[in-house]
Amino acid sequence: MKFKKRHHLLSASITAALIGANFQSSPAFAQEDAGDERLALEEIIVTATKRDMRLIDVPMAVTALDGGDLVDRNLLQIEDFASQVPGLNVVKDGNRATRVVLRGLAAGGSGATVSTLIDETALSYSTATSNGGIDIANLGSYDLNRVEVLRGPQGTIYGAAAEGGVIKYVTNAPKLDRFEGDVEIGVETIEEGDTGFTGQGILNVPFADGKAALRFTGYYKDVPGYIDNPLTGEDDANDGERYGGRLQLLWQPTDNFSMRLMGLMQDQSFGEAGNVDLVGAALTPGTRDSNEFKIAHGGDLQNSVDRPGFSDNELRVYSAVMEWNLSSFDIISATSYGEINSTFETDISYGEVAPGVQAWAEFSPFWGIEKASFLRIQTNDLEKFNQEVRISSNETIELGSIGLDWLIGGFYSKEDVVFNQIDEAVDVTSGEVLLSNIFGFPLPAGGYFLPSDYEEYSGFGEVVFNFTDQFNIAIGGRYASNEQWSQVTAKAGLGSEPVDTVYDEIKTDDTKFTWSFAPSYHLTDDKVLYARIATGYRPGGPILQFGGTPADFPTSYDPDSLTNYEVGTKGSTEDGRFSYDVALFYIDWEDIQILSQFVSESSGLSYNITDNAGTAVSKGLEWNLAWHITEHLVLSDNGAYIDATLDEAAPSMGGLKGDQLPWIPEFANTLNLDYTTQWGAASVSAGVSWQYTGERHTGYGAPDDPSQDRYPGTYVELPSENTFSAQVVANFERYRVRAYVQNLTDERMLTSYETGGGANFEGIGQIIQPRTFGVMVGASF
Repeated sequence: MKFKKRHHLLSASITAALIGANFQSSPAFAQEDAGDERLALEEIIVTATKRDMRLIDVPMAVTALDGGDLVDRNLLQIEDFASQVPGLNVVKDGNRATRVVLRGLAAGGSGATVSTLIDETALSYSTATSNGGIDIANLGSYDLNRVEVLRGPQGTIYGAAAEGGVIKYVTNAPKLDRFEGDVEIGVETIEEGDTGFTGQGILNVPFADGKAALRFTGYYKDVPGYIDNPLTGEDDANDGERYGGRLQLLWQPTDNFSMRLMGLMQDQSFGEAGNVDLVGAALTPGTRDSNEFKIAHGGDLQNSVDRPGFSDNELRVYSAVMEWNLSSFDIISATSYGEINSTFETDISYGEVAPGVQAWAEFSPFWGIEKASFLRIQTNDLEKFNQEVRISSNETIELGSIGLDWLIGGFYSKEDVVFNQIDEAVDVTSGEVLLSNIFGFPLPAGGYFLPSDYEEYSGFGEVVFNFTDQFNIAIGGRYASNEQWSQVTAKAGLGSEPVDTVYDEIKTDDTKFTWSFAPSYHLTDDKVLYARIATGYRPGGPILQFGGTPADFPTSYDPDSLTNYEVGTKGSTEDGRFSYDVALFYIDWEDIQILSQFVSESSGLSYNITDNAGTAVSKGLEWNLAWHITEHLVLSDNGAYIDATLDEAAPSMGGLKGDQLPWIPEFANTLNLDYTTQWGAASVSAGVSWQYTGERHTGYGAPDDPSQDRYPGTYVELPSENTFSAQVVANFERYRVRAYVQNLTDERMLTSYETGGGANFEGIGQIIQPRTFGVMVGASF
């Protein structure tokens, strides 16, 4: 088999069916024929390198999750399927905040280290001027072809903010050759919580004599709640809903030209944030207590806040992708516009303004009332336009004894962000919004309005030198230039200025060259060794300016960057029954962007800003393994050991040299056992999964007292946890039934934790969803 053929397989050329419900994250197998007991490695096709390639041929660590498997296992969001990807961690803080981390690259900053794409549309915040690290395009998994997760820096092909990796949602394209549809409805109930209903459907309609087709996708989920609020008397106060849809048009008038248009929307709306009251250690933050992680109120799931909050998230994507397949090269033009709009309100009355003093007690006497409730209302709105044009070879160029494949492209992005934060004080008894009266002006609590924009131009390319049929080297590079602007308006209020004040605008710019070098060697067609050195970065940006900032206050932060060293192997045994995908990596991370405390030399005052710290190192081992015990029974395992630590102290954020980076378990592992069989007229698959999450630490905290290393109660080690899930799916000719249970043993694993912040000086935190049962029935036509 010539190496060049491995570079240009079509997505439709997957040659074998998957046995069992085994994830495609593990190398998948299929039996060659009834008389041959050998199992052949399935040719899973991915677009990780912006060209169609067999997964086994991609010289980097890539996981491909099959969209149908995600639905069968009820893994609907990124926080659900993260356990099936080695080295992927998702940190939840409220229904809204979702931080995605690959290979341990987390330091608590505002900017994202993982870039998100929906087909050809890049939809991530590029800088840390807003909360792009937690406001992500968390697309539902219904009617997806697959999710590709690229682990390690992808700055060469994907540019800014892809320094930790890329998550790419690949939607199912309209089908030109068939009319088809599918509908599914179901119910889900949570232990000691509420019950919700789900409905979803697909309709594919070809027309124009098979040269065009429309595909409609829609889904709705009534998300049950399970946390009560004793102060308002509301049960299941964290309930919500999620709904969305896609409309796609594929037009292919000739064999060598196609155009695909898509409009996508998804809305999510939730009540209270999803925190639960914990025993905590607010009054003794420097002393660890074996009970501090336990649920307060005798184990009842409650969150005591005076004013119920909410969170809304809206996702919109509009794209046009045109592709020309010419005699020796292909041209792709991808134009897109996307929006992420997030709004949330939360009660911050019980936050400590001094040790043992909560905000409501400190400020209520100002208004002469018994109790004031403080609300924080925040919006993060992203609008992003992208245009990319790339040209790639579709046949190998012969240069003497060396074959050459190439890709070249240009990219433009315009990003507009509006970050709006308003604080409000409310009389708990009457519900009246309280106004202060300072300097003769009636003032609310105040806030800030921060618009910013980001504009990038970049060019990229990759060349693959095929020295033999077995050995090749891929070399890539990208040059990017960006300009940014921001300007702060302080809204009149107790917490800011007596009148609206517009501060000086700030402009920044930077350039960056990223590169990659990846040799690979095929021992056989289905056994590969590879190495990779690659770089990635996040752009710098402006620092928010506000009233009273001293003359030495910084106006910008610098880019951070990293270099990833990786070796790996992918393949299967000769009989095809055991497959493996293993990667060993080492990462140097420099000038880390963090949430820091700046202390002015001129005024002696301290300010919270985005800044740069020193260096960190992340090193580890990732694996995907699968063993076909029999034709029908598959055991698969994926996991990672990650040692991610600060290489030097970062006192401005309360980090010490050798500290493990926050929220990253050193060891995490998921084991899946799946069985398939034919039972009468039904094809039945069943599976069970065990997930282990090791100890990990909460975030850092810069100390108020210079004699302390960090703020008391921060950087707390959380205990390890085990969780289980199971599912069964019965497929008839046109109908199917599936049932699932998640968190089978009803564990209370923490996904966030603060020692204080509760109404009675309790701790607060997030837990995984309690034991959940669901049943879905569907029909296709």
